[in-house]
Amino acid sequence: MTIHHTRREWLRRIAAQIGSHAELARRCGLDPALLSRLIGAHANKPIGDRMARRVERALALPNGYIDRSISETDLSGKLATLPAPQRH
Repeated sequence: MTIHHTRREWLRRIAAQIGSHAELARRCGLDPALLSRLIGAHANKPIGDRMARRVERALALPNGYIDRSISETDLSGKLATLPAPQRH
């Protein structure tokens, strides 16, 4: 599995935990269409280093978190600490 596939799988799992791709896009300050190209069913854009770090910062995850093998980390435990969505 390449780093891009690992990152994509992490973000798909995080989106599922958060509730939707749209909510993940909102929390990360990304256009939902871009997020769909990154992690949607027909994803066609790799998740580069800058994008990975941007998402980690937005979700208050440690640097390099979504680069790690999913089997190395307990996703549900970490996501419990994600900041609650801000309502405007």
